[in-house]
Amino acid sequence: MKIVLRLVLVSLLFVTLGCKQQFDKNKWSAKKDWDYPHRNSMLKDLLKNHELKGKPLSEVTDMLGEPDNREGRQIYYDIVMKYGSDIDPIYSKELEITFNTDSVVTAVKVQEHKN
Repeated sequence: MKIVLRLVLVSLLFVTLGCKQQFDKNKWSAKKDWDYPHRNSMLKDLLKNHELKGKPLSEVTDMLGEPDNREGRQIYYDIVMKYGSDIDPIYSKELEITFNTDSVVTAVKVQEHKN
């Protein structure tokens, strides 16, 4: 019984660790079809260990690459896009980065949309 319990605990540990990745610029930029397969698992590390607020926008884009979308003083990086039976996503998650007139990041947040 103890052996089975240990195997279950070790398996759970590997599953838990496998869901999170340290931020890696190359993996962050890696795209498969219309998807970024590594971004969601790196997001927590990026936000926790890489302070973006207060950095120049050029430094952020050097680190994260070109944004997927831009609107005024905000840039967006797609994290997750899930589609149903048509072209409109049923769920999306994106990283929104706001910067001021001096191109310094003033806010960072994650947005989720469910349709």
